[in-house]
Amino acid sequence: LVYCPCWDPWNLGPRKLIETPRPPRKTSPVKSKLTPPPPASKKQNYAQLITKSVIAPKLALYLIFHLEAQEIINVSPGYRFVRNREQICVTLGDEMSARKKHSESENMDKVRTSRTAIITDLEEQISELTAIIEQMNRAHRSAQKLLANEMDLRCAEMQKNFESKRRELEETHAAQLSELEKNYKAALKAEKLAAQDKLEDMGKEYKYLKNMFHIYQDSIYDGMEKWSEKKAEWEKEWEKILLQQSEYRKFRLFDDRCTKKLALSLVST
Repeated sequence: LVYCPCWDPWNLGPRKLIETPRPPRKTSPVKSKLTPPPPASKKQNYAQLITKSVIAPKLALYLIFHLEAQEIINVSPGYRFVRNREQICVTLGDEMSARKKHSESENMDKVRTSRTAIITDLEEQISELTAIIEQMNRAHRSAQKLLANEMDLRCAEMQKNFESKRRELEETHAAQLSELEKNYKAALKAEKLAAQDKLEDMGKEYKYLKNMFHIYQDSIYDGMEKWSEKKAEWEKEWEKILLQQSEYRKFRLFDDRCTKKLALSLVST
C-alpha cells in the first residue's frame, strides 16, 4: 500500500486495499468485473515501450529508455535487467513462464476462496468512500460558509473604509471650498477698494477736467466776442473805405465833366 499525504487533504490516513487477482485467460476469456483495468499511462513522450516475443529457447521482453547510466543486474532466475546509456533491456526466461503458470493456478484458487472477502472489502471501501464524500461535502459547506462570512466581513470593512474615506474627502473638500471662498472674498474686497480709489481719482480728475473745460469754454466765448467785435469794426471800416471810394469816384466824374465843359467853353470862345 502506497500512501501519500498530498492525496489525503482530510487526514483520513492510509486505507488497506485488497488486490484482486486476475484469472487466467485460458479458463475465463471474459474479464472479471471485480478487478479494475490497469490505468493507462498519461505521458509517453519520454519513453518508448517495445515488446518482442522470442519462440525458442527463451521469452524476452525489452523495455527501451534513453538513459546515461550503464548497469547489469540479475534480479532472479530467468529475470535479467540490463541498463546502459541508450536503452534498458529486461530478459524473462523459461523459469519465469513456469513460475507464471504455477502462480496462475494458485491465483485461481485464491480467487475462488476470497471472492466473498473481496466483496465485503469493496463494500467497506464504498462505505469509506461515501463517508469521505460526505466529509468532503461538509468541508465544502463549512468552507463555503467561512468564505461567505469572510466575504461579508471584507464587504463591511470595505464599506467602512469607503465611508471613512468619503467623509475625509468631504471634510477636505469643505475646508478647501471655505478657504477658496475666503480668498475670493478677500480678493473681491481688495478689488472693490482699489476700484473705489480709482473711481475717486477719476472723479477728481473729471472735476478738474470739467473746470478746465469751462475755463477753456469761457476763454473761447471771450475770444469769439472779441473776434465779433473786431469783425464789426472791420466791416465798419470797410464800409467807410467803400464810401470814400464811391465819393472819390463821384468827385472824379464831376471833375472830368467840369474839365470837359471848361475845355468846350474855351474852344467855343
